[in-house]
Amino acid sequence: MKRYTCQVESCGSIINFVSSVDLYPNLCALAKDSYIPDMRVTRAAKIDNTPRLVYVDSPHEENLVFSAGEVIVRYPWEMMRDGESLLYLSYPLIEVQRQLQGDLTAHAACISIDNRGVLLLGKEGSGKTTLAIELCQKHSARLVANDLCILGERQGNIIARGGTKFFFLRRESISRNLPRLLHLFPTASGDSWLDKTKVDHTQLGVETEDRIVNISNAFMLHVDETKTELHTCFADTLVTRLYLNENFSRYIRSTCTVMTGGSNFELLGYIPSLDCEEFYKMRKQVIKGVLNSSPQYISGPVHLVADYIANLQRHG
Repeated sequence: MKRYTCQVESCGSIINFVSSVDLYPNLCALAKDSYIPDMRVTRAAKIDNTPRLVYVDSPHEENLVFSAGEVIVRYPWEMMRDGESLLYLSYPLIEVQRQLQGDLTAHAACISIDNRGVLLLGKEGSGKTTLAIELCQKHSARLVANDLCILGERQGNIIARGGTKFFFLRRESISRNLPRLLHLFPTASGDSWLDKTKVDHTQLGVETEDRIVNISNAFMLHVDETKTELHTCFADTLVTRLYLNENFSRYIRSTCTVMTGGSNFELLGYIPSLDCEEFYKMRKQVIKGVLNSSPQYISGPVHLVADYIANLQRHG
């Protein structure tokens, strides 16, 4: 059987792909819009102890064997969605590399103002994307990450190494908060909550930050256009600590990573947790660093929230 190799790198973490199908052109095509932060694909693969994903096009066999160093996948190629299923299946291996290096994947947005980072946290729909766009468009911030952000702790400081650089916009949120962007939705569906569109940062005139930045401020968000005033308070609470622990654990524990395939995104093989006590201790330090930045809860209309954060970042 002929074997093809290539390599995916993401913010300093590397994984090799060894396959009976040439995955290189497929992964290159996926790289721009991938959920793998700052993804780069090369044809060559390091022949060393780098973790690897091995794929065998197996028309009559469906099998997944998973460990922290190697994943072996035997499924029919038509189930692999032109390689997309394999790419996302590799993320737990990438996350193992991150956490061995002292970094982790967080569900968060991050921008930089005057070369200092602002971490934007909150549940889905809290306004992270909306606020990141407002800060970039109206306050000359640079986008470090939207949706997935790579964080680490170095000598007590929290750093952001990078992250995804596109925006998933929801019509309902944009209608309330940034109606100037409604033209980005080609057509309206029957439900504005389900109506979403994917937009590259260049379409919004947003500049990106490609350097590692120190996080100087962190916020728990609730962008709310029904309010006329700003509300802020100290956010080091039990709820915040539980939220940070869940958020910073989800990618190593595979609670949000699943192998899907076929035209209907059928659920396929089981992905185990790759967590361990060493990683927990590292995450604990990152959480401590975020809390040491005196995180704030902030609520109000997007323009007031953005004005407050930009002013604090520049003059606070």
